[in-house]
Amino acid sequence: MDQFSLKDKTAVLTGAARGLGLAFADALAEAGANIAVLDVGAPGDSLDKLRERHGVRVAFYKTDVTSREQVGAAVEAIEKEFGTIDINVNAAGVVTDEPFLRSTDENLSATFGVNVGVHPALSEIGRH
Repeated sequence: MDQFSLKDKTAVLTGAARGLGLAFADALAEAGANIAVLDVGAPGDSLDKLRERHGVRVAFYKTDVTSREQVGAAVEAIEKEFGTIDINVNAAGVVTDEPFLRSTDENLSATFGVNVGVHPALSEIGRH
C-alpha cells in the first residue's frame, strides 16, 4: 500500500468542516496526508477526531472561498504552517432546501457564488 501513501503531503480542502469535504479529508488523512481545511462553518470536533484517528496534522482556517483576499491569507498561513500545498480538493458547496422557483435572489447568489464561483480559491491555491 506504500504506492498510495500521501505521507508528508499537504492537502487543502474547501468545505471540509462536514459532509463530503470531511469524507474526502478522512480518506486523504487515512493515506497519511496532512489536512488544511478552508470553510466558513465551524468544524466542531470532527477535525480533532481526524487528527486522533490518523495521526496527521490538521488545521482549520475560517475562510469564505469566494473571497480572493481570504483565500490568499489562508494559503499564506498554510504555507507557513505546513510548508507546501500538494493536493487541492474543492468541496465547498451550498444547498438551500427550497423549491427553485421560490428561491430568493440572495439565496441564488450565495449558491452560485460558492458552487460555481470558486475561481478565487482555485487560482490562489493553484499559484502555490
